[in-house]
Amino acid sequence: MYTSSAAAIGPSAKGRVATERTTWDAARYAIPYVDSKHHAEGVAVGLFGRGLPVVIVNPAHVLGAGDPGRSSTVLVRRFLRREIPAYVDGTLNVVGVDDVARGHVLADEHGVPGERYILGNRNFTLDRLFNDLGRLSGVEPPSLKLSLHAALVLAQASQLAPIATSMPLPSEVRAASLNWAFSSAKAKRELGWRTSPHEDCLEETIAWYREREGERLAPPGARQPVALRVAGAFARRTPLG
Repeated sequence: MYTSSAAAIGPSAKGRVATERTTWDAARYAIPYVDSKHHAEGVAVGLFGRGLPVVIVNPAHVLGAGDPGRSSTVLVRRFLRREIPAYVDGTLNVVGVDDVARGHVLADEHGVPGERYILGNRNFTLDRLFNDLGRLSGVEPPSLKLSLHAALVLAQASQLAPIATSMPLPSEVRAASLNWAFSSAKAKRELGWRTSPHEDCLEETIAWYREREGERLAPPGARQPVALRVAGAFARRTPLG
């Protein structure tokens, strides 16, 4: 069994979903994490070509309880700490950690060597994801949605600041703007894999962070700063460029 990532497949065109057969076309975005996942999976495929019976699973963005390293769940933590002042238009496939664990077992039992299986659940626009996180946590979602160009300019400028900032790297902004929408039909059809209700992993992640970092998180009812709410209202009246 080799645990890869849906990132190794790459994003799909806007309005479409990627599958295991999607042609790799993400190198042009120059996103180090994505490139590394693609190259690592290529090594696993090479080992299959040399006779190792490798089965590959490609989890999407994994959420749920029990992430002490704050890896993929850091998105929810930042949301609960109101550390996402602005965002861009993008899509993210979110899946629960327990579903991914069961997918690994099923792939080990029923997977075909040399094949890969996407383990994903709901394809969220970032608008919908943040609205759902806000509804479930009581913390107001980010108010300001930027165009990709504006967000990249801010991210690039932050790299020149004399002090450290919380702004994401330009590669992170570009990654967030892409359409990370995937289909898990193959895993469901060939492995008998089933997913939990898509909100379960959101609720589990929120509860896990509330239990461990409650005093560091924004309380239910917390709103975004007034300046960001005003900027967001203005931006909504102006088409994104």
